[in-house]
Amino acid sequence: SHTGEESVEQLKDLVDYVIIGHSERIDDFHEDEDQLKRKVIQAQKGGIEPIFCVQGIENNIPEGVRMIAFEPLENIGSGNTSPLEQIEKVALFYKKERGIHYCLYGGSVTHTTVSNITSLPSIDGVLVGGASLDPGDFSRIVMNA
Repeated sequence: SHTGEESVEQLKDLVDYVIIGHSERIDDFHEDEDQLKRKVIQAQKGGIEPIFCVQGIENNIPEGVRMIAFEPLENIGSGNTSPLEQIEKVALFYKKERGIHYCLYGGSVTHTTVSNITSLPSIDGVLVGGASLDPGDFSRIVMNA
């Protein structure tokens, strides 16, 4: 939890992707659209691909973002995954209407839900939260993806 404190300079030789706009950052640090846009620009200038988090179809996406993670607030840490129809609808909207290339889903992804989520035509992967901290849970998610 509480990601986002590292600079592009610290990360550029270590990672290919960076999560921007995660719900914890917005809630805890009140990051706004302008701050998120600047973070996207900085990541891109540093050669890091941003994964931009959205909570639904109403979110604005900064220019040049190619990958999003749909993380509905009501599902994060709840143990409940969004209905598959909703996940597909949001992912398809961003791909067709906003030109997004890749869409991930994050919101209480578990080893029992991951295969249904990753089988959706418009979903390209998952953003695993708390379950990634337990090696056994995370391994089961990877195996079932």
